[in-house]
Amino acid sequence: MRPLLIGCVEKQNGEVLRLLCTFFEKISLWPGVYPYDEVISDASEAFWNTLKEDLLSLPGSRVSEAVRNELIAECSTFYIRLQWSAITKLAYPPKNVFQLFNKEQMEKFERF
Repeated sequence: MRPLLIGCVEKQNGEVLRLLCTFFEKISLWPGVYPYDEVISDASEAFWNTLKEDLLSLPGSRVSEAVRNELIAECSTFYIRLQWSAITKLAYPPKNVFQLFNKEQMEKFERF
């Protein structure tokens, strides 16, 4: 478990984690077609991957089962919203919009 979750668990400050998740969720759900209308929604990928790894490491940690379940429940609501957003964000845009992409935008979209 990394410092992010350790700090939230040891200080019993779930509000910090909620605020961070809310901040990165807003970035992830930024409106528009990536990378044509917006180029920010991929900036939160490292945060979500780190948090996921931290959550997956909880079963082998010294965190109590009650706290572990609370953290997983809290974070899962954010991940559910991210999954719903991904359905839209990762789908190819309408043909008339996709035709406006330049080569670099097409490559960014494919990597996204």
